[in-house]
Amino acid sequence: MAAVGFFTIIRCRISTPDNGPPKIRSVRTIKGNMETLRRYDLNTGELLHEHRVGFILTKSGNVRVFTFFPVGASPKEGLSYVYKMDKENFFDVPGLLHGDQYRNYQPEPTVWHWKRVSGDEDGDSKNPKLTVR
Repeated sequence: MAAVGFFTIIRCRISTPDNGPPKIRSVRTIKGNMETLRRYDLNTGELLHEHRVGFILTKSGNVRVFTFFPVGASPKEGLSYVYKMDKENFFDVPGLLHGDQYRNYQPEPTVWHWKRVSGDEDGDSKNPKLTVR
């Protein structure tokens, strides 16, 4: 069992190439060991993109590692990042893992800060859980 959570990104560099205000709202939904990422146009609310991945949680020493991969594929085919989660925040930090065990999804370290969306439909927003194997 992994997590239940609905998070929206606070800082979205990919949606603001001109460093202007955000144009896209990204929402990641984590339920069980599946994650769905949806991107919406902030002006119209239109769904622009959606994809779903499986994931596993592990540790590298004392560091928590989130590895995601295509649904039905092996985690060995996935990409990884360091993560931290609390009741209101999810931090996704790619670019820190080295060696043959993990593959980063970005070459340079970046901190992506996601905030919990109110109205968690499963009623689990007060007690998010990520279980590391």
